Amino acid sequence: MASSTEKAGKCEKCQTGDVMCRFNDFDRGDLRVMAWEHKCTDCGIRVTQAWRSDQPNAGDTPEGLPTCPWCGRTGKTA
Repeated sequence: MASSTEKAGKCEKCQTGDVMCRFNDFDRGDLRVMAWEHKCTDCGIRVTQAWRSDQPNAGDTPEGLPTCPWCGRTGKTA
């Protein structure tokens, strides 16, 4: 599984912690999962967005998914 994490700024909720942006790309051949997570290092609040190839109507890999929906950074894929 390819994974990359970068700092994406300060937490809007607690104003003290850093928000870490993580991109995960899991490819097992018959299953692919691509996911974004923003998580505060202090208060722990997090948001996630993911795409799974085994979901109904998943279709092809969404073109915009390698870009974080919150900070816009580009994820590194496998």
